[in-house]
Amino acid sequence: MGANNDPDVFELVFSSKRIPPDGPNRGRYRSTRMDALTDQIRIEMDREKRKQLCHEAQQLAAEDLPYIPLWYPDVVSVHAKRLGGLPLSPTGDYQFLSAP
Repeated sequence: MGANNDPDVFELVFSSKRIPPDGPNRGRYRSTRMDALTDQIRIEMDREKRKQLCHEAQQLAAEDLPYIPLWYPDVVSVHAKRLGGLPLSPTGDYQFLSAP
């Protein structure tokens, strides 16, 4: 999904409650199932249950295609072998540079 490390981004871009001017659902996507999923994701505290709900939201978005991504950036590192394997985040952040 891009610029957010938390699945609450589903609620921001796919919930019908977030159609402008109330949010960034600029595609004006409406789905009662997605609304139910995003509401559940927001309040679910059990990590495994939340993961399953997010999986369902991803599947629904893949089926409905409310957006078609035009590109997807790769996370690549060019470094000296002596540094060893650097743990790269799929989000492309630079956390690996911080001291342990």
